[in-house]
Formats: sequence, structure tokens, C-alpha cells
Amino acid sequence: EERGTPGYEAPERAQGATPAGDVYSLGALLRALADPQAAPIIEAWTAPLLATDPHVRPSAIHAAAALARCAPATAVRGPDAPVAAAMRACAVERTVRRPADRWWHAQKASVRLAPLAGLVVLAVLTGAALVPPLRAMQAPLERPLQNNGTHATIPVSASALLQPDVAAKALAKRRVQALADGDGAALLSVSAPGGEAALADADIAVALDDGSLVFEELSLETVGAHIVTTKPGGAIVEVTTALGPYRDAQGNHVAGTATATLELVLTQRGWLVARILPPP
Repeated sequence: EERGTPGYEAPERAQGATPAGDVYSLGALLRALADPQAAPIIEAWTAPLLATDPHVRPSAIHAAAALARCAPATAVRGPDAPVAAAMRACAVERTVRRPADRWWHAQKASVRLAPLAGLVVLAVLTGAALVPPLRAMQAPLERPLQNNGTHATIPVSASALLQPDVAAKALAKRRVQALADGDGAALLSVSAPGGEAALADADIAVALDDGSLVFEELSLETVGAHIVTTKPGGAIVEVTTALGPYRDAQGNHVAGTATATLELVLTQRGWLVARILPPP
């Protein structure tokens, strides 16, 4: 009848304990353990686990499998002190319980804690080991697991490991290449789905795919970027591109440069363009 640990319980926890609620708590725990440098990546990685709707969260098996695939297992050494002494030394009353249920916990405490004490202490004292090393997250894990066929799709794309300015330059190159190739899907892949940038490019993508918009000899000569500001899971980056001469339905265009200020967001697919900000 306990109601969960403040800050870690799922929104629906008051209605009862469920595996989906445990998945939410796992996501909250991983975010709490991440250091500030890793926080944006961990936030993106755990976003599906922390979905408000429990029905859209990954299953517990899926989450466990994906976490296990982030890095090889590493043995950890338990505390030298006896388990009971270690628990008393670091015990903190955090879980919220109904007062009327205290008698039940007292009666069952010895039964519940005896087999779990070692695991609890190990989790408390070595919790940082749960955070997957960043270098182990450099590739999306979307291949089936060997045992049960579950797809480990939680880890973020390799582009999430890039600095925002480096990611912005890569996105600019992908955009120009998509225009040159007449590939509408590739054009939309650089933008966050449903964002302003994606909506603005929707008509262009359709025109590229049906052939009514064609860019001939379009090429990106140089691209530069600098970070204006950053925030958890996002950044503002100013990007300057230099295009070579090209042709389209409007005629011939000479080489030139253009500067745009992009708002980037960190998603499961890595850094994407959320919107193009108006000039100051």
C-alpha cells in the first residue's frame, strides 16, 4: 500500500503498483544519476520511459534489455561492512506510506528485507554504475535481441553525442544534399517531426518528390556554425552556408552565402531543427 518515493513515482502510482510504473521510476532514477554533461543525452534516452501515459512506455523487458545493451556488464564490489549495518547507516525514510499501513510493514519487515537487503545496499552504494557510458551509446541499437526478438530502440542516435554547432553543420549539409537529390523524405528528416521547421518544409518536400521543384548543380561549398546559447536538451545555433552556382525553375543563381539562426532540439534521433528563428 505504499505510494512511491517522491520525485520517482509514476503519475498513476496512487492507483497501484504496475510494471509500467516501475519503468517510469527507472527513467527518473537514471536522470537523477546523470552528471550535468550527460544530462541532455540521458534526458533523450529516458524520454519514452517517462511518458505520462503508461500505455505508450516501453515494456519492462524492453527497457531492461535496452539498458543492458548500452554497455558491457561490469562487476562491482559490495561494501565491507555487514549488510545490516550498512543499511542502518545509510537508511533514509523516503517512501510515502499511509499511516494505517504501518502495522503491516512492521510485521512483514523481517520477511521482506532479509533476501533483498544485499541487493538494496548494492543499488544505493553503486547506483552510478547504472548510467551507460556515453561512448557505449554511439550507435542506435535497433537490431533484434538474440533471445526474444525485442528491438532495443531506446538509445539515442549517434548524432546526440555531437556538440550543437557540429550537429548544425551536419544538418545543413544534409538539407542541401536533400534539395540537390530531390529527396523530400531526406529534407524532412533534418527537422523535428511536427515542429515549425518541418511544417515549413512540407510543401517543398512534396514538390521535390513530384519533380515540380528541381535544383540543378546545387552544391554546398562551405558551412560554419557557432553556438548562441544552450539549454538542457536544446540549443540556438547560427549557421552560415556558402552555395555554389545552381539552376532551378526561376533560372540561374550565382554563388552566395546565407545565414540562419536555428533552434535545435535533442531527440531520440539526435539533434534536429525545431524552427528557424527570424532575423534579429
